[in-house]
Amino acid sequence: STGGRSQCLRARRAAELMERHWRQGDADGLLSAVLLAWRQVKSISSLLSQRQQSVRAAVLRFCEGDERAAVHVCLLDWRHRTRAGKAFRTEVQERDESIQRLQEGAKSLL
Repeated sequence: STGGRSQCLRARRAAELMERHWRQGDADGLLSAVLLAWRQVKSISSLLSQRQQSVRAAVLRFCEGDERAAVHVCLLDWRHRTRAGKAFRTEVQERDESIQRLQEGAKSLL
């Protein structure tokens, strides 16, 4: 979609700006640029997600009726949150294991 392309282009430009800051050694400027870009991407992503969910809910209400659509939307949200939670727990576990291996490696060097 056009919105996705423009978002990608803005993200690419922001990354180039951050790289220039980094090359110039401007740590504070780089941090500020990174946080600003991250905030913008998060805001755009959240807005797009909300719009998509609203459209999905409206289509379901039209096709299934209000009550059944409400249940369907709840189940879809539950499924999404369950998958996201599982992915998060897996990532945390992998990072914990990596930290553990690094700590054991550091102990063996001492």
